[in-house]
Amino acid sequence: MKLSLATMVAVAAANDKKVPPRHPLNRLNKLKMFYEAFGEDIVESKLGEGVAERFVARFAEGMCGNFENAFNRPNCGYYDNSSKHGGPDPNPELRPNGKPRNRRDDDDEPEIEADFEDLAAFCAENAGDFTSGEAVYCCNLSNDGHTNGVDYCDGVNAAAMRSGKGNAYDRLANEPSLRWRQITTGTRKWVERYINNCGGQRNSNLGVKRVRKVYKKWNEKLNL
Repeated sequence: MKLSLATMVAVAAANDKKVPPRHPLNRLNKLKMFYEAFGEDIVESKLGEGVAERFVARFAEGMCGNFENAFNRPNCGYYDNSSKHGGPDPNPELRPNGKPRNRRDDDDEPEIEADFEDLAAFCAENAGDFTSGEAVYCCNLSNDGHTNGVDYCDGVNAAAMRSGKGNAYDRLANEPSLRWRQITTGTRKWVERYINNCGGQRNSNLGVKRVRKVYKKWNEKLNL
């Protein structure tokens, strides 16, 4: 017996809901690849091969490697495949054995931004002063419903709109400034979701502060 289209869609949707989120280390490996590709793609073209190699070593291998080591430490990394993104821990103040951890500092930032909130804020802050690449990306963002109803497509050439084809890095924004923001925002979210139980992050927000410092420093260094 043939299934109706509506039935097939419902079955597919039900099956999708059963798929667990990607493991944090798989997500981190993709971020490492993003840093490597950005180094070869943007850093090398602007600052030379030597600087690009040091960039990759420092962030793809060094910073992300340290985050991986933190995730693998007992009572530090967190992953729950039954939740939307696998994290963060809803009770970071408790250890796995139920005993309390040290108290969080009052200035911690426990909330995780929505996936496109950071980039939508960029579009709002820079509207009217976009580069051509930023204009195309913000237009795409508004067409996908991620800008709270604001339309950034006025004057954007439809032929310049980017398709969703290509590998994961290619599907990031074409504009280097937005691409760099996406990579570092993804890294910050990873820290907030999966190693928020680590003492340095939980008590002093160290991981997030480091990522934000990296973003700002290299944004200025590359003149993005």
